[in-house]
Parts: sequence; C-alpha cells; structure tokens
Amino acid sequence: MSTVSSTGVLVTLEQAHGSVMIFTWIVFASTGILFARYGHLLHFGGKRKILGDDIWFQFHRAILIVAAITTLTGFILVLAKGDNETVSKNRDKTRLTVHSVLGYIIVASVIVQVAMGLFRCGPQSPSRYIFNRIHRAVGIIPFTFSIPAMFLVASVLQNNTTGLMVILALWTGWVVILVIVLEIIKHRCQATSAEKNETTQPSKFNTLKLFLFLANFLVALSLAIPLIVIVWQQ
Repeated sequence: MSTVSSTGVLVTLEQAHGSVMIFTWIVFASTGILFARYGHLLHFGGKRKILGDDIWFQFHRAILIVAAITTLTGFILVLAKGDNETVSKNRDKTRLTVHSVLGYIIVASVIVQVAMGLFRCGPQSPSRYIFNRIHRAVGIIPFTFSIPAMFLVASVLQNNTTGLMVILALWTGWVVILVIVLEIIKHRCQATSAEKNETTQPSKFNTLKLFLFLANFLVALSLAIPLIVIVWQQ
C-alpha cells in the first residue's frame, strides 16, 4: 500500500473515531444520564413501568448499553490507527497526549460501569448505597471528561477550528443550564410531593421533564451532526 493511501486510511480511522465518540458522549451519554438523575418518577399517562421495570431505568439502561458499545467501538478504531501521526507536524503533542489520557479514563470508566452493572448487588442489599455512589461517580466522571477531551482535539484540527469551538461551547453551556434547571425542578418536585405526602411527581413537573429530555436530545443531535461534518472535512 502506498504512503498516500496508508495516510488516507489512518485519517479515516481518526475521523471515524471522532464521529463515534461525538455521537456517543453528546447524544447517548447525556440522554442516559438525564434519565438516571432526573427521571425516577417519570410516567407516560398512568404508566410508570415498561416490561416490569420503571420507565426511567429501561431508557437509562438501554441507552447507556448502546453508549458503552459505541465507546468501545471508538476505542478500537483509535487503537487500529496506532501512534501514526496523520495530520501536520504542527499539531500540539501535549494537547493530544492529554486528550489520550482523558480518553483512557473514559474507556476505563465505561468498562468498570459495565462490570458493576453485571455484578451489582440487589436493591435491598446493605451495600447498595455504596454501589449507588460509585455507580454515580463513575458515570459522571467520563461524561465530564468527554467535554475537555473534545475541546482539546478540536483545538489542534486545521479546518474550521472556530466552528468546532463554538459548537462545543454551545454544548457545554446547554449542559450547564439544563442541569441547573432540572435541579431546580427536582427540588421543587420533592418539596411539593412531601407537602402533599405523594409518591408520584405532579403532572406539571412530569410534563416539563419530558419536554426538557426531548429538548436535550434534539439539541444534542443538532450539535453533534455539524461537529461530525466538520470532523470529516479535516
């Protein structure tokens, strides 16, 4: 295989890796985490369960299983590329190294989450609260790290760097605002339910959460797609 064609394959592997990771951590991961954090009392009409489990759990589990599979797929793609330098020598090695370190932490966290999910203790186990805390931490850490990881690699790409930075900044801002709004809703929902001694959340909060979950999915999709397009323009 010629040097030119070899370089083309390596660039394609990088682009495929970036595309998979962008879609995974902007679309899938954010959606799955939102269901886990804010979706416990969600219901559609009068239904709170699907196939015997709570709606939030079914969505959370299904979406994050997909996220785990695609994360490992993205990792395999970058391993297949190897250490070959495929863009100009002006790339910032330090930023790429930090990006790689964050990537390894993210992948390791995903593997730990999968293992924890397979061997988790029962809901009534005395150790359940320990599992819950670790599960939450190991979920939040990779999602948080995914944001600087994307910024770092975007900063060394040659084409439309400004566009990449703007989109990532919009995504970061959206996540911060969304979390603040949902935390406020969660607090008010808990306060209202406690006052009325109810175990279900009021309909207005349920509708608002569903709207925000849908809004997040659409925002994530609308930002991930142009990011991926720009990645393939490199």
